[in-house]
Amino acid sequence: MCCASGKVKLPEIKTPPEPLNGLLIGTDPDSNLFLKSIRKFNSCFQMTSFGATEIIKNNSANGQQFNSTFKIKGQVYHRVGSLLPMHNEPHKFLQIYFMGCEDSESALVNRVDARCSYNNLNSPFARRIVGDLDALLNEHNNC
Repeated sequence: MCCASGKVKLPEIKTPPEPLNGLLIGTDPDSNLFLKSIRKFNSCFQMTSFGATEIIKNNSANGQQFNSTFKIKGQVYHRVGSLLPMHNEPHKFLQIYFMGCEDSESALVNRVDARCSYNNLNSPFARRIVGDLDALLNEHNNC
């Protein structure tokens, strides 16, 4: 039943390039921070913001609220926003990708600042991880 009785062959998943692989498997010194805050780091590189007309909140047995994974009702949408930031506002989401993929130190600092400030990643360790991942993505994707 699975994979059409062996007719469907999926390629092996390739090992991610460094530094991502080291962060994921625990060999990088900042792995603990990365894995503990992986959703924030993922959000640093998103191009849109996910939304829905109604997000359903659940209550646990002791009455505390928690959000389940994508339990929504109504219309699902992505907030893209303007391609350029509003006056005196920082770049966010897709706007960061329009800052250019220059390799200059100031361009990298600007991209890291934009990604980290919006996601409350202010430690030097978090900034290093975001900078390393930015470089990785620029190396493996054409601008």
